[in-house]
Amino acid sequence: MSPWSAVVAVVDAVVFMGAVGGVGCGTQVIEHSSAAVDSDGDGLGDDDELVYGTDPANPDSDGDGLTDGSEVERGLSPVVSDTDFDGLTDLDELTGGTDPSSPDSDDDGLTDGAERAMGTDPLADDSDADGLGDRLEVGLGTNPLSVDSDDDGLLDAREISLGSDPNQVDSDHDGLGDGMEYDLGTDPTDSDSDGDGLTDFRELSEGLDPQTADTDSDGLGDRDEIEAGTNPLQRDTDGDGLDDLAELIAGTNPTNADTDNDGVIDGEDSTPRGP
Repeated sequence: MSPWSAVVAVVDAVVFMGAVGGVGCGTQVIEHSSAAVDSDGDGLGDDDELVYGTDPANPDSDGDGLTDGSEVERGLSPVVSDTDFDGLTDLDELTGGTDPSSPDSDDDGLTDGAERAMGTDPLADDSDADGLGDRLEVGLGTNPLSVDSDDDGLLDAREISLGSDPNQVDSDHDGLGDGMEYDLGTDPTDSDSDGDGLTDFRELSEGLDPQTADTDSDGLGDRDEIEAGTNPLQRDTDGDGLDDLAELIAGTNPTNADTDNDGVIDGEDSTPRGP
């Protein structure tokens, strides 16, 4: 029997053998490599793989395209392909520039995966730079990729500040687009900006001022004149020298220059209504 029959000690994978008897008593040293075994060559030792729950025979345990060792180095999970559960694999995030350890890289309230799906920028909280954050636009139903969701000529942010609908070209349904009303100075949230009883659209179509209830400043509102048959663009519709309001008060006809047909116009007639 060999005199080297008993293991005296094992220190750092170096085995020390002691002789129990016979010629040449002493100590025999059998050296083994102290380097960690990495069976799959993924940069993570087999012992560590047992700790992390990875497969020591598979360099990419979660199949996300990153080796187990590289994921551990980056602080990512080597057993979950989407460490932050945002809908994008860790490799996709590293390739796309987002943070694979944060579900919302730009802190806008939308996950990176959701932003990729809808086409917004997961690295910018306001993808279209219109002053409204992506999450707010999603909540409002506006397009986070367009500064003017309804193409009415007004930015979404401006519409929100005015109270008009960024998803409606004509918020007040008066026949005039919100952008046109803003340029004209009328109220895109009120179909009758001056409150005279005529819609802004009708006033414009008839040459009236949609911001003034009495376009000709004769004391009669535009609608009142239309109902009375007078001209809301002329103070003296019949040209008799008397304003329309004065004629209505006096009882003469503001659409007939000679109410009593005596050959003298009302403005020069001492008894314009007749004897």
